Amino acid sequence: AILSDAVYLSRSNWSVMDDNGLTYQNGSKTGVSTTTKADGEVYTHTIDETLRNKLTAKGWTAAQLSGAPAQNDSRYTPITVGKETKNPLSVIDLKGKDYDNPLWNDLLDQLKVSEMHGVFKSGGWGTVAVPSINKPRTSEQDGPAGIINTLNNTSSYYYQDEIVLAATWSEEIAEEYGDVLGNFCVVSGVAGWYSPAANTHRTPYSGRNFEYFSEDGFLAGAIGRNEVTAIQAHGVYCYLKHAMMNDQETNRFVNGACATFAGEQAIREIYEMPFRMMVQDGGAHCMMTAMSRIGYTLARGHYNFLTVMVREEWGMDGVVITDYGIDDKATVTQCLAAGVNLELCPGGNEVENTKDVATRYLLRESLHRILYTEANSLAMNGFAPGSVYSTGFPVYILIVIGVWAIAFALVGVKMYFVVKELKMDDETCAAYRAKTRKFRLIYFGVLGGIVIVGITVALIVYIPVLEAAFRM
Repeated sequence: AILSDAVYLSRSNWSVMDDNGLTYQNGSKTGVSTTTKADGEVYTHTIDETLRNKLTAKGWTAAQLSGAPAQNDSRYTPITVGKETKNPLSVIDLKGKDYDNPLWNDLLDQLKVSEMHGVFKSGGWGTVAVPSINKPRTSEQDGPAGIINTLNNTSSYYYQDEIVLAATWSEEIAEEYGDVLGNFCVVSGVAGWYSPAANTHRTPYSGRNFEYFSEDGFLAGAIGRNEVTAIQAHGVYCYLKHAMMNDQETNRFVNGACATFAGEQAIREIYEMPFRMMVQDGGAHCMMTAMSRIGYTLARGHYNFLTVMVREEWGMDGVVITDYGIDDKATVTQCLAAGVNLELCPGGNEVENTKDVATRYLLRESLHRILYTEANSLAMNGFAPGSVYSTGFPVYILIVIGVWAIAFALVGVKMYFVVKELKMDDETCAAYRAKTRKFRLIYFGVLGGIVIVGITVALIVYIPVLEAAFRM
């Protein structure tokens, strides 16, 4: 509904921004908006009880308000868990198989509820390993201005922001951009990329405009689809973000989360267009939700958006992940019911009840999408049927550590004898050195050999990586 006493910002009239006409209050006050007028007076409106109830709804109730089936709906059937079999399947065995291949059911039957919940709740910057099906831990990193490895020890590769890429108006440059980033992902072992960012510049004042392509939905989609196609050709899966209508940084997560309202026609013709083009034309596999709300419903808990539009209309077959945040169990349950498959929270965002039939059914469906995505990505590089995944240190790292530990120990021994010789007079020292000549020759021979071995092992391990990096 239009509020008669509200000041609206319009593309056709920017005068309301004159003299700092729209500012944000620092902090919050119970029961009122944090949007203020220029003089500092809190600018608030009273909402009716119906809208208030929708804004404060949680869990299955909130999911149903956005179109999700009820918790006791007949489509949620009991699942098989922890099934033991003589010839258990591994993720690599399903590489290249269609999403609907019956073998997926056999693989999913092997999983325990705790394993499914463990993957779902802890999806921050990668997915956790599931040794029972030889699923490795994956690395998924931030963007869109390059590959930004914030939580591991691999390199980051920075490029210009998307707004600069879109300003080229060149699909060819976008494709080249994606190809370069795809190579960087291969070198650093990054299977998933939290990008491209695809929201529309609704106003010049959105805090993330520099990360988004354009104010034009078609331009954003045309540039983005070519970038996505190129990077995914390297076995990387892209998470389009922040889906959708993320309008501002202030209160996008706190104070109830910013609610962005728009009509369905505007949404379909403008705001969803870049995401849809990248899914349908670019083949994007995955999506990251916004922290804010679409209307009164949390974007990460919006069934009609995540399931009806993205899955059923657009045909996206991969993973939906939340943006980073710590949520209560009821909100996490709402997200799962709406179509979220991963919670971007390394510490873990848990659902309310893992014994519930509907929750287990949806956790299984989430693992289906996660495993299908990873089975057809560079996360499987180095795997072959029969491979066993181990979370221990690679042997070559243990060898390198051992070699250099011995080298440092020998250096310590040498320092001990040097100090000992410094305390001797010249005659005693000369006699001592003559006596220990054979020992010193053997010592330096062993130390030199160890250093050579250490350097050789390091070169064997790291030269291919450096070579690949300089070849790009």
